[in-house]
Amino acid sequence: MFLTEEQNKKGYNWLMKQCKGKHNPFGYREQEALASFKYLKLVGWYCTNPSKHYEPVYRCVGVKSSFEYVVCGGQIRVIG
Repeated sequence: MFLTEEQNKKGYNWLMKQCKGKHNPFGYREQEALASFKYLKLVGWYCTNPSKHYEPVYRCVGVKSSFEYVVCGGQIRVIG
C-alpha cells in the first residue's frame, strides 16, 4: 500500500534523523536508498514477540536500492 505524500515526508524526515544519531543503524545500501529517496510503502506486518504483537513493515525505495524496516519501541530494525 502506497503512503500519502504527507506520510512519505514524515517518514523520510524520521529516517534521516536516525542517520544523524550517534548510533547510525544504516549500512551502505540503506544510505544509498535514502540519498536517492523516491517513496515509502507499507508492505506487510512483522511479529515482534511471542505474544503475537505485529508491527507494520515499510519499504524505503530509492533510485537504485531499497530496504525494508520495522519500528519496535521507537527503534528501527532493518529486516530486508
